[in-house]
Amino acid sequence: MRKKFIKPFIIFISIVVLTFAIWQLFQYKTLAEPVTTADAENIVTDIYKGEIKEVTNTTKNFVVTIELNTGTYEIKLDRQSGDILKVSRLKEVEPNVDKEKPVKQDDAIFPTPNDDANIIIPKEEAVNIALKEVKGDVDDVDFEEEDGISYYFIEIERSDDMEATIQINAVTGEIKTITWDD
Repeated sequence: MRKKFIKPFIIFISIVVLTFAIWQLFQYKTLAEPVTTADAENIVTDIYKGEIKEVTNTTKNFVVTIELNTGTYEIKLDRQSGDILKVSRLKEVEPNVDKEKPVKQDDAIFPTPNDDANIIIPKEEAVNIALKEVKGDVDDVDFEEEDGISYYFIEIERSDDMEATIQINAVTGEIKTITWDD
C-alpha cells in the first residue's frame, strides 16, 4: 500500500520544484532594469569615440545622435538590452585628402553602402585615413565584419621594411588598432 503513494508523491514534488524554478527564472528576467539615458550614452561613446549631440527616448529604443570626424550619425539602441540596432549616417564630413601620392590598390570588391543607410565609408577613404597615420605603400586592403561591426584592415609597408596593419572602423573611420611586423 505504501508503494502506491510514493510514486505519485515523487511526481508531485518534482512538479512543484520545477514550477518554482521556472517561476524564479521568469521573475529574474522581468526584474531587469531597462537601459537608462546615461547608459545609452556610455554604450555609444565606448564604441564610437565622438561627441553626443542628442539622445531621444522612445518607448522601445534610444536614438543617439553623435558627431565623429567622418560625419554625424544616428545610432538606435534597444531600450531593454542596450544592443545597437541600427547606425545611419546623417551628414558626411569631407576628409582632408592628400592627393600628392597615388595609392596602388588591387581591384578587390568591397561592400558599398546600400540605398537606405549609407553607413560604410569607401575603401579609398579608409586607405587615406591609414596613410595619414603610417606613411608607406599600401600592400593589401581587406574588409571584415567582427561581432556585427565592419572593419577595413589595411597593410602598409614602409621603406625600412616594417609593415603595419591598421584596423579602421568602416562606419566611423576611426583607427582601432595598429600592429607592426618586421
